[in-house]
Amino acid sequence: MIKKLSKIRVQISFFYSVIALIAISLVGLVLFYTFSGILIDQSLEAARTSTENSGRYINAYIDKIYDISFLMANDTKLKKYISENDPELKDEISNDINNMMASDEFIKSIIIVTHDGRIISNEKNLTMEMSDDMMQQGWYINAASSMPYLTATRMNEFTMNKDTWVISVSTEISDDSNNNLGVLLIDIDYKFVEDHLVNMDNNEDVEVFILDSNKCLVYHKDTSYFSDGEKRDCLVEFMLDNEEFDKETNTATYRYTIDKANWTLTSVTKLKQLEEMRATLIRDILLVTAALILLVISAGSILAKRITKPISRLEAAMEKESSTKVNLDGSASCDEVRSLTNHYNDMIQRINDLQAENAEKEMKVRESEIAALTSQINPHFLYNTLDTILWMAEYDDTKGVVDMVKALGHFFRLSLSGGASHITIREEIEHVKEYLFIQKKRYGDKLNYSFDLDESIMDIMVPKIILQPIVENAIYHGIKELDGPGHIVIKSIKEDGFIKFVISDDGAGFDVNSLNAEKGRLKLSGVGIKNVDERLKLHYCDKCGVSIESEKNKGTKVTLLINIDEQ
Repeated sequence: MIKKLSKIRVQISFFYSVIALIAISLVGLVLFYTFSGILIDQSLEAARTSTENSGRYINAYIDKIYDISFLMANDTKLKKYISENDPELKDEISNDINNMMASDEFIKSIIIVTHDGRIISNEKNLTMEMSDDMMQQGWYINAASSMPYLTATRMNEFTMNKDTWVISVSTEISDDSNNNLGVLLIDIDYKFVEDHLVNMDNNEDVEVFILDSNKCLVYHKDTSYFSDGEKRDCLVEFMLDNEEFDKETNTATYRYTIDKANWTLTSVTKLKQLEEMRATLIRDILLVTAALILLVISAGSILAKRITKPISRLEAAMEKESSTKVNLDGSASCDEVRSLTNHYNDMIQRINDLQAENAEKEMKVRESEIAALTSQINPHFLYNTLDTILWMAEYDDTKGVVDMVKALGHFFRLSLSGGASHITIREEIEHVKEYLFIQKKRYGDKLNYSFDLDESIMDIMVPKIILQPIVENAIYHGIKELDGPGHIVIKSIKEDGFIKFVISDDGAGFDVNSLNAEKGRLKLSGVGIKNVDERLKLHYCDKCGVSIESEKNKGTKVTLLINIDEQ
């Protein structure tokens, strides 16, 4: 266990993970408190805005009622009626009262009481104390001088049914010498308060109440507060407290003074949504932090492996005293490791230089492969094929053009074979078939060919492009020289652990004995047959390769031998 902990890879992974864990945790805490502060500010701003808007709406409505009271109390027609007691004027004033009530759904009643006890109102059954001298009645004197108030004198009996409650606005009616002529009472439906509370009264998380200047309760959603003295005292304490956000209870208290009525609107908001959002924020930050920590730990492990892997590979190579160079493949992440590896590779290079025979063989393989790739695309073959396609296009042989282009594309795709050096025999045969198809289009009846193949060997891998150069040689040096048509046969045979490919033609042929074998092969197809022969010998063994049998004017037979056991 101690030995494992002393390894560079373990130490790098550990310290990298610890540092990353601390950094990510600090970032997570900063993000939490930052976003939490933003959420609190937004929630408090929403609560404050709702309280202020509700207070403004109530204040504006009461101001409107005051304007109506002022206009009615100073109406010359009303003052004339009080002075002269003209019945016709009373009817006109009653019509004005009805019109005024029709203009506002919250006005429940309008009552005019003169100083001598006369009444004009839309209500029929009034329970007010009346006399010839109303200045002797206490309620009359209070009405002539008070601000809006919640009153029980306008009800037969005070009940918990808010449908019977009204807010009374009273205004004194006086002459030019400020002598009292009467009072104007406008009763407003108690529900106007609820109607002007913006998104607050129906919110279970918000408690809204209104107290007047004498700390008397004017409004609360719960009517039990009007009869329970202890509950009312709690509301007074809330109103007297400073406006603040209580972190322990997550409540925000805001107040708004309604100047026109000398009321104070107070809202106490329980920020339950804030608690939920903070819980969600904590969960999301923890999930992201955990994911980042896992990512960092994985990245730290990969980084440590990237640093230590070349050292381990170099150590293993030295222990084995191998003559193979250490190839870092870009995995070394520090100059020291690269320098150490370079020195080791220099030593291996000096050892490898002494192995001349192996080096020479590797060089031949490289040269042979390069030659094979060079011969994959014969410029003359490509030029002649394109010339044939052009000829077909000029004669509107659309199908022939399409077939030739498809065959040419398939031929080159098999030639390249994704950069692989070996392909299956099936693919090699397909490559030859495409080549013969293209040449058949060019030479017509002059060229004929057939295949005799062993299907059991079709999936065996062989070096690519070993048949096409032989077939090309048969066409250009055999069939092409004939005056009449010629035939090429491609045959595959599995025999005693070997695969034989026999390509025979009935073309012009040549006298093998009259030519130097190496020189003859070289002349017959450039680098073609010689290249195939050398490649087969290098890939398999010296027994494998290419052999040629030919007789002038009787054709040529070329045999390719491959050892299956050497695959």
